[in-house]
Amino acid sequence: MTKILKPYTIIPRELYVNRDADRQIKNIIKDMGRPGYVLVSRQMGKTNLLLNAKRELETPKDVFVYIDLSNPFEDARSCFENVIDSAVDTNYEKFAEVSKEINERRAELRNTPPHKQHIYELRQLIKSIDGKLVIILDEIDALTKTSYSDQIFAQIRSIYFSRINYVELERLTYILSGVIEPNEIIKDPKISPFNIGQKIFLNDFNKEEFTHFLVKSNLNLTAELSKRVFYWTGGNPRMTWDVCSEIENYSKHSELTLESIDIIVNG
Repeated sequence: MTKILKPYTIIPRELYVNRDADRQIKNIIKDMGRPGYVLVSRQMGKTNLLLNAKRELETPKDVFVYIDLSNPFEDARSCFENVIDSAVDTNYEKFAEVSKEINERRAELRNTPPHKQHIYELRQLIKSIDGKLVIILDEIDALTKTSYSDQIFAQIRSIYFSRINYVELERLTYILSGVIEPNEIIKDPKISPFNIGQKIFLNDFNKEEFTHFLVKSNLNLTAELSKRVFYWTGGNPRMTWDVCSEIENYSKHSELTLESIDIIVNG
């Protein structure tokens, strides 16, 4: 029998369980009013939440760009340019023509402030598509440790107010993810705080979501066994996956009991 719960980095669509956070992201992208901010502790499945949003919500007209910020850049300009380059590289068929213009103008814009170059390039990307541009920034905690992070977050904040001047920016929004509180993102007290983000809380599986996971995993547990697993994992997604993966292995050659679940958890 083929194993279902393998050690995936990215959870396949057929095994992914939607939670309330998924619905919150969907609404934020639908409304395009404020940036979303996934505030979560480690091992809660935040990266898969973000990647699933891209997988499920991106349309032929829209562009979703996922960027891992765990490897910081030398300066703000390099960070801004990486955002643009990532969008182009992953959607070259949509941005091929405009990318030529952007690259040609970069040499001319070297003497302008990085944020001005960036907003110009963002506007060019948005103008070249019919739908939305959604930029997903993961692991922003690493970015906050750099000397230029305030420039990045202040620019994101200002973009939402710049819509009054540049109507195309209404088709741009951000989803950020990290473990730092939003009011601590911008470090300089002289700069307006990052207070426009809409918090997204990624919680453990509730009973219904846990049961849905068991069904997707093809684990036919009795109500008593299912209750025992939930007792041990508390709905934590990573623990649930790991324990159920071991249960899957165990049940191939032995009858599963309450005692065997306890042994698996404590083993």
